[in-house]
Amino acid sequence: MIGRREKGLIPTLCAVVLIAAPVSAQEGGGTGPSPGPTVRATADTVVVAPRHSTRSSIRSLAAAVAGMNAIDVPMARLSEPLCLRVTGLSDAYASAIAARVADNARAAGLSVARSSCVPNVLAAFVGDGRAELAEVLRSRPGLLNGVSPSAVRALLAERGPVRAWITQGTRGEDGQKLNDEGGSPSGGGPPQLKLLTASRITPHVRTDMATSVIVIDRAALTDRSPAQVADYATMRTLTAARPARPEEADTILSLFGPGAAAAPKAMTAFDRGFLRAFYSGSGAAFPDSTIDRISYHIVRSDDWAANRNRR
Repeated sequence: MIGRREKGLIPTLCAVVLIAAPVSAQEGGGTGPSPGPTVRATADTVVVAPRHSTRSSIRSLAAAVAGMNAIDVPMARLSEPLCLRVTGLSDAYASAIAARVADNARAAGLSVARSSCVPNVLAAFVGDGRAELAEVLRSRPGLLNGVSPSAVRALLAERGPVRAWITQGTRGEDGQKLNDEGGSPSGGGPPQLKLLTASRITPHVRTDMATSVIVIDRAALTDRSPAQVADYATMRTLTAARPARPEEADTILSLFGPGAAAAPKAMTAFDRGFLRAFYSGSGAAFPDSTIDRISYHIVRSDDWAANRNRR
């Protein structure tokens, strides 16, 4: 997936957010760090003695990192085939990351676009993420349409080297799009959906990711392998997961936080279980139900059982 070389965050966002042009391959650009030895993307799970060994503690960790914005709104999932663009790195480094993210997605049951596609997930590696984002806000604020003002402020206030956000839309539980013409005979009124079921236990809608973006400062890649970076980007972009605290080292989501030297070398059993369970079942589910499903799946997985036996 090697395409045009792009400089800076603005042209990259233009290609993704404004859907300026389809891409057929993962894109690399800029100088970036050397990729080092060849990295093969695999579905292997790193062996880490888990600190969280009970379903209760696993559920707590899942709830802590889950990208949950409201208790009554389903968490956003990618429903279209993954079309990933990586920018700001050497072609070799970008290709290694792209291949591994794609393999991670397939292992979770997602489809991956094989030919020319419009990117819906962006991993941009830049010199200074905060400065780049501030320039976007100053000169091309429309590129952040769909991102709430409070979320933009949080992105600018972020002190770490990583910034991530998604844009999303609401669909019916069967994938039905909103009727933008409204419900009146004249075509006016607010957008509407035709509900298939009536239930207080499950929502009638799901939340679909439109785009998912992660911006990482290149300087933060020192002493981190392409496999680690790819696995981290997978979790942040495909599940909108939050970064983990240092004491939550059972997950690759601790990679860029304080105490990152203790971070796993790849996805852990927790991460793979989280990703697979996140994309299993219906997307029309309240966050609590999704987190229950994730924790149940993890404790029942062979990966988790094997890691517990190594404690």
